[in-house]
Amino acid sequence: MFWREKLGRSRVVQGIASLKLVTALLLILFFLTFFGTLHQVEFGLLSAQERYFNSMYFFAMGWIPMPGARLVFFILALSLIVYNVVYLKYFWKNIGFVMIHWVIVLFLLSFFITYHFSKHGYMTLAEGAASFFMKHPYNWDFVVYNKKNFSDTQKLNLASLKENTLLSVNHLDIRINKIEKNAKLLYVPEETSQKKILSVSGKNVFVLDKSKRDAQKYIPAIEVSVGENVYLLYGDDDTPIKLNEETSLRLTQETDALPIGVRLLDVKQESYENTGIAKSYESLVEITEKNGFSRKTMILMNEPYRYKGYSIFQNGYYLDPTYQTEYSTFEIVYNPFYQLPYWLTLFLLLGCTLHFMIVFFIHQKKNEQGAETT
Repeated sequence: MFWREKLGRSRVVQGIASLKLVTALLLILFFLTFFGTLHQVEFGLLSAQERYFNSMYFFAMGWIPMPGARLVFFILALSLIVYNVVYLKYFWKNIGFVMIHWVIVLFLLSFFITYHFSKHGYMTLAEGAASFFMKHPYNWDFVVYNKKNFSDTQKLNLASLKENTLLSVNHLDIRINKIEKNAKLLYVPEETSQKKILSVSGKNVFVLDKSKRDAQKYIPAIEVSVGENVYLLYGDDDTPIKLNEETSLRLTQETDALPIGVRLLDVKQESYENTGIAKSYESLVEITEKNGFSRKTMILMNEPYRYKGYSIFQNGYYLDPTYQTEYSTFEIVYNPFYQLPYWLTLFLLLGCTLHFMIVFFIHQKKNEQGAETT
């Protein structure tokens, strides 16, 4: 095809589809995986994912710009697509090779699909309790509740708020004074404090909590002013702060409604002999659909419950020493395309099988023709 030959002579196209670029990208992925693993040991899985793998770029040592895995995968997918469109030979003897190349492209694209369309959260239940919601582990909302008219309740993502800004919510002027995504509370006597701060806990100052390195354990705090009053909200205490008869403030984890309800009937923990180390958890739950249909099922550590793209995994167990109440924590993942990697793996194996079979038959045919000529 003339347009393929014309594009193939372009130095830009040759550079994008070059083997050198692909090799360099794979080398960068190796180093990202290596340093991301080291980062995970000290700062936790979430921090490593956000810095090295989910980002387009990051700054090493605070000032050296480096590509993140998300950017590397994007360029790698672009390189393979350009090669497949411009240089890949399309004829029946090459059908297995063609299939392998396009399946690899679909694998890379599936990473972007999963990143943009999947959701991740958790649910903690006491025995006998139920919920239709999952909480996000690291997304927080600053909520302004309206008691008389719930439709006027405003949820503002904490990450989108900026310090020293003024918000107008439900006819209230709310000034954001200070935000800390990883905070711990302290108490400073009022006579030494420059201003009187109201909070549920009675503590009136928050600072960076350097003891927490894992981003999944971060608990945020926010200081706001409404009129002459200053309020402090802390994520670990979601009791609303009442402003007046109609309005209250609250800092809470972002929630998503589930298409099913989960009621914890029983939870068990099995420990290794003569140790307190957990060997396995299992929970007996009752699943209730929106149409009222319910069923009982067991959720084990390696046997999640799946429903319309949702996967509910057994994640943890906790026993309240005071009230002897047992709690079970479930990790919930929404990924409507979770079967895509399995299908792509099958097509990749099919492509490899076709390629090797065709190469084998061509080689056999050449040997037979050589034997006939001799």
